[in-house]
Amino acid sequence: MHQKQRFVTFLLLGISSLFLASCATNATQHRIDKNPEMYTRLSEQDKQRVDSKQISQGMSKEAVYLAFGSPTRSANGEIGGSNYERWYYTRLTPDYVGGYYPGYGSYGPRGYYGYGAGFSAFPDYTQELEAIVEFRNKKVYGWEDAR
Repeated sequence: MHQKQRFVTFLLLGISSLFLASCATNATQHRIDKNPEMYTRLSEQDKQRVDSKQISQGMSKEAVYLAFGSPTRSANGEIGGSNYERWYYTRLTPDYVGGYYPGYGSYGPRGYYGYGAGFSAFPDYTQELEAIVEFRNKKVYGWEDAR
């Protein structure tokens, strides 16, 4: 009976992990699926770049959005009488902070509550610049990969 339960448990775990893996989707493909009309308006060259997550001068803002998503922030400005828009992409990187914590306790409404000693790691996140894309006339003028 023990072996049968173990077999059923592993079978269910295997099936559920396959199901969860099939739910994971490519973020670029997800944006394309949600915006099919935007994708069909792109040139063949831009479609290839979106599909391969590449960027090049002259790409439309829509192509950059489909390939990389919404920017973390954007800024508008002017250089030499020419207006521009910059999209900034950032990522959060975990920095684990932790160490040894001695036991401690406190008195509460129902008596003394003691907490045991132990080791712990708390993630602290740092925002890092990943890329900057500059647009002029709604087309990519330049970009910087800051990774």
